[in-house]
Amino acid sequence: MNKANLINVVLIDDNLADNYIHRRVVEKSGVGRVLSDFTMAEEALDWLRCQTETVHVIFLDINMPAMDGFGFLEQYQSLNEANQAECVVIFLTSSLNERDKTRAEEFGVDYQYKPLTSERFLEFLRQKGLLEG
Repeated sequence: MNKANLINVVLIDDNLADNYIHRRVVEKSGVGRVLSDFTMAEEALDWLRCQTETVHVIFLDINMPAMDGFGFLEQYQSLNEANQAECVVIFLTSSLNERDKTRAEEFGVDYQYKPLTSERFLEFLRQKGLLEG
C-alpha cells in the first residue's frame, strides 16, 4: 500500500512504551502509519491545530498528567470541524473505571483496553469503514 492510501494514525499516551508498542502494531499492519505520537495531550492539540495531512484515527489514553483524555476531547471539539469529520477517536486505555466508559459513550468515543493488537486494529478500521474486507 502506498503512503497516499495508508490510514493516518496519531497516538496520545503518556507511556512511551505503550506508544512504541502501538506504533509497531499500526506500522506492521501494512495499512496504517503513525503520523506522530505524543506523551502530552496539550502537545497533540497544538500539533493538530497546525496539521495539514488528514488524520483518520486518534488513539487516546484517558489517564495522563496535566490534561487527561477527556480534557483533550473537550479541546479537540473546538478544532476545525472538517478535520474532525474524517477522524475517529478511540480511547485505548487500561482504565477499568465504569465512569470512564460512561463518559466515553457521552463523547461518542469508542473504548478499548490496552494493548492494541493487529487483529483489533484491523477490526476497528473495518467497523469504522476505513478498511474494506
